[in-house]
Amino acid sequence: MSTRREDLVLKLLTQYYLDAPDQAEFGSATVLLSELATVVKEALETNVYFPPQAKPWEPGEASYEGAFLEKLGGNRFRVHCQLSYANNPGACAERKSQDYDDFEPALRAYLQAEWPEAFDGERITLKSSYK
Repeated sequence: MSTRREDLVLKLLTQYYLDAPDQAEFGSATVLLSELATVVKEALETNVYFPPQAKPWEPGEASYEGAFLEKLGGNRFRVHCQLSYANNPGACAERKSQDYDDFEPALRAYLQAEWPEAFDGERITLKSSYK
């Protein structure tokens, strides 16, 4: 069972913002790596990908835009990064992936790719605008 703060961390990671009431309830301008890890690990218990709506591009489908984690099995993970064409979201313009043998380095790589201006290696710092 997750706490309200974990729910807000999940909302931040999947929706890229917290509205004013959520920010007030959150009560902090930073989210520590340990909190991020707890939320992402919990989500990966029931989903192969994080964020859950992400998946590798397949021809004819809209390309998920950005970075995401894939649970490979055991303690192995893959970080994917995908970009679509601006005028054709049904085609992937660029994609790359890298495998990791442990969760923490994979999480750090994902956060650095998806939150480059907010993640400093140990925490996400909340600002008025994100991604």
